[in-house]
Amino acid sequence: MSLNADRIMTPNLPDIFPVLHSDRLDFTQMRAMHASDILYIYGEKKLAEFENLKILINEQEALEFIDRFQIRFNEKKGIRWAISIKGEEQVIGTIGFKGYIPLHKAFVGYENHPDFGGKGYATEALATAVGYAFDALFIQQ
Repeated sequence: MSLNADRIMTPNLPDIFPVLHSDRLDFTQMRAMHASDILYIYGEKKLAEFENLKILINEQEALEFIDRFQIRFNEKKGIRWAISIKGEEQVIGTIGFKGYIPLHKAFVGYENHPDFGGKGYATEALATAVGYAFDALFIQQ
């Protein structure tokens, strides 16, 4: 394992949710105010069929979805960011890690609403999240 010896290793997920930025995107914590956007993304039949996901039917289900990821983060089991175009509030997708094993591995998952496909946002989001995993969480796989 080759890590910079000057860096303090913090293998656990942080206590405070990390906000990330890329050239075109902002990555923030999902909140109740995002429920309609989450419903817009995960209520989309095309996405649900392609990803084999449960289609969200109403904002209550979107709130429960958001709560599950907050609990997972609080328990240090995973992290999921809301993705928005830089400077805008609308959430266009989500990305995060589950199956987190400190200093070893995590599984990445992401979804973007099909209306925002073909613009390179998923590629940019993946590069940002994976960079965070390697640089901040010291994940090796």
